[in-house]
This record gives sequence, structure tokens and C-alpha cells, in this order.
Amino acid sequence: MIVLITAAVTVLLTSGIYAALFLMWQIPVGHLRGPVAMSVGIALTTMLGNIGSFLAPYIVGWLRDATGNYNSGLYFIAASLIGCAVVTVAGNRIRTSGATSPTPISHRGDIEEVTAH
Repeated sequence: MIVLITAAVTVLLTSGIYAALFLMWQIPVGHLRGPVAMSVGIALTTMLGNIGSFLAPYIVGWLRDATGNYNSGLYFIAASLIGCAVVTVAGNRIRTSGATSPTPISHRGDIEEVTAH
């Protein structure tokens, strides 16, 4: 019975993590304007993801060696995910609180001239 509960919770949590991937790739596209800024934002997102993918197994292994079980490593991953969610929500609130009207973008991706009347 405990195996079925563990499997169900694992599937549920994994579904949540993979559902968030779509949103992660939309953040630089939604917040940045212009092809260069979008490229840099997507590259930064990719770089941070790759660094996390590289370091996480080492940190979980180190925590397992230090404590003797995997619980602390899983708590670390859970805390990291919660921290990322908090930073994302806080960043979005900061952006929207001081937001001005977006610059109009033409179909070619160039910034159009905006004249005040």
C-alpha cells in the first residue's frame, strides 16, 4: 500500500515540475523586448538550468554522505523549488507594480517609433 501511495505522489510531483517547464521558457519571452534581449534571456535561463542540473546530484550525494539517508537531499530539492517559485512570483510582482505601457512591436520584431501627440 505504501508503495502505491509513494508512486502516486511521485507522479503528481513530477507532473507539477514538468508543467512548470512551459512557464519557465515563457518568462524571458514575456518580459523582454527585442531579439537581442530575448536571446540573452533564453541563454541565461538555459545556463542556470544547466548549472542546476550539474550541481544538484553532487549536493544530494554530499547531503546523503553527511546524513546517511536521502531525506536531506530531497528536502534540499524541495526547498530549491519553493525558493525558485517565490523568486519568480516576487519578480513578477515587482515588474508589474512599476510597469509602464509596453513599447509597440512591429511584425518584423523591430521597435516602432512612438510619437506623442
